[in-house]
Amino acid sequence: MALADIFLSYSSADRDRVSEIATALEAAGHSVWWDRQLDGGDEFSKDIEKALTEAKAVVVCWSPAAADSHWVRDEASYARDAHSLVPISLDGNPPPLGFRQVQAIDFSHWPERPGALERLESALAKRGLGNGQAVQPERVAAAGGRPRWLVPAILLILVAVAATAYMMIGGGTASRVEASNDRPVIAVLPFRALSNGDDDAYFAEGLTEELTNRLATLPELITAASSSTAFFRGKDVPPAEIAAQLNAAYLVTGSIRRSGEKVRVSAQLIDARDGTTMWADTYDSSVADALSVQADIAEKVAGALDVLLDGDKRAQMEAVGAKNPEAYIELAKGNEIFERAHADGTYEDLEEANVHYARAFDLAPNLWQAPLAAIDHWGHVVLGYAQGFPSRPGDPTAADAQRRIRELANQAESAHPDGHAPLAQLVAVATSDDWSGLQRQLQQIKALDCPPASWAPNLTLPYGRVDEYGDTFLRKEKCAVLDSGTWYDIGKYWLAKGDGAKALVALDRDADLRGAGPVIEFHRVVALLMQDRVSDARVAAGRIDQEDFRKPPTVAMLNAFTGEDRPIPPFAEGGNVYTKIWVAALTGDRETANRVAAEVDARPSGPFLLVLLGSDCLCGAPFDLDATPNLKRQLKQGGLQWPPYDPLGLQAKIAKRKKG
Repeated sequence: MALADIFLSYSSADRDRVSEIATALEAAGHSVWWDRQLDGGDEFSKDIEKALTEAKAVVVCWSPAAADSHWVRDEASYARDAHSLVPISLDGNPPPLGFRQVQAIDFSHWPERPGALERLESALAKRGLGNGQAVQPERVAAAGGRPRWLVPAILLILVAVAATAYMMIGGGTASRVEASNDRPVIAVLPFRALSNGDDDAYFAEGLTEELTNRLATLPELITAASSSTAFFRGKDVPPAEIAAQLNAAYLVTGSIRRSGEKVRVSAQLIDARDGTTMWADTYDSSVADALSVQADIAEKVAGALDVLLDGDKRAQMEAVGAKNPEAYIELAKGNEIFERAHADGTYEDLEEANVHYARAFDLAPNLWQAPLAAIDHWGHVVLGYAQGFPSRPGDPTAADAQRRIRELANQAESAHPDGHAPLAQLVAVATSDDWSGLQRQLQQIKALDCPPASWAPNLTLPYGRVDEYGDTFLRKEKCAVLDSGTWYDIGKYWLAKGDGAKALVALDRDADLRGAGPVIEFHRVVALLMQDRVSDARVAAGRIDQEDFRKPPTVAMLNAFTGEDRPIPPFAEGGNVYTKIWVAALTGDRETANRVAAEVDARPSGPFLLVLLGSDCLCGAPFDLDATPNLKRQLKQGGLQWPPYDPLGLQAKIAKRKKG
């Protein structure tokens, strides 16, 4: 077979499935090398090895059978080391240990949901395959344009925006922590769509969210975040194993089957301790009345668990109900685009997601998840301006973006004033030029039963409030145990506490869930250096791609810690102010760090960008506070201490080296 740009690695047990993927890629105009069995011989044949080494991308199709195949593992190892690895997951599970440095694209619901193939096409385009070509933001900026608010240099920052919105669109627990911490955890697993209409899967997601949101209002229970339970969507896992992974005492499972305007909803409550069914029922209703069915299910589940429902509790459950199934369908469509945009870095798609979020909120004005998720797009816009990228005619201004964030935060608060509104308001305050309300929002987030991912760790842990807010993030281990953001936040907590060993355990857990990308590898480097494991830290640093904006500061940090002077990878001068300040801080170039920080400080939302840099660099004060008067003023307003934490004592090492 002729050699090709794409090499498909797979187990012969998955041949039929992989054949469909290969056909789709070939139909899109790609040349694919794949037509073979993978269960022969003990070594690569020369033909296979030649095809593998000459391919621009190696698409590894992970499954249980693939994980057991020495052929697939050998090919994946080669691709990983050659930086040509593009992993996909046929069953939705992460790749085996050792192959999680690159996040796998979930093909478990393809082709029913075409987004997986689009994400694969985007990943291939970044390697020069297909119509799209990866364009570095610095080059776009140098040409005078703005990359549609796509600023890879601040992905580390925007991960918090994305995580906040993703957790919100995934639901969660909004009751307050005054209740006893020994309450049982109940997990609502994703309802299965047994019919195959165009919107049936979205409809099932909506019913799952409706039930989760209603149960989350009950202070007698801890409701597992939907972003954790979604881990089991489409997977055949025994209830006892699910419960163990979620720390859940009770599980709610269900299914829906639509036929025209009729729907059948089945649900059951399972005691995870012995697997017995505590309650079960089947409902036949119209599609329009399906959410009322979820209201009845929530009350029946509460009753089976001996939760006394008085008038106030019923009113709280009713207040979070959307009452319009079409709203949940629009929300689910927006979420799918949202997740694809963040997986692929195609942030222009967030505008399309916001169209669906706006429709959802119009249909159900109490669906607070919609405006909160919509904030993410505007966060990209305003932080793009803070980076210094120029605007184009017709682009929204920074003031427009700040105004839209405030409006969406107010919509979320009006829809759900006793729930997760502080997360939306935190974004509004942090991106403004007045932080006097910052501590109020942080305190309200602290009071949430299961605080979702947010910017709260960045605004507390590095700035003198680790002891005050630490439990806020540690208790997520009970209610959001399968959220990668949970373990990332816990890892950052232990870094702030000075315990590199515990930080490393948490970061490894995060990597097990989503793969070890550059964000996790950078923090691993810090955790390893805190234990004086310099050789291991260099290995972790080596796994960060040369083109990632974290690579130069990672090398600079290793130099600062060890006293060596290894070459720092070059980075573009034109656009990446984040990296420029970061590297200058770690190389002792205070003049450059202060000059560039002052430029950022003068821009809209610039102080927020700088405070996030102080959190991310883990290097103490990356610049002199007097160089940034706006940040200095806003830190005082927000009750944040300066300098940020320096777990490795880097500033002292840098100062000593300059003197010596």
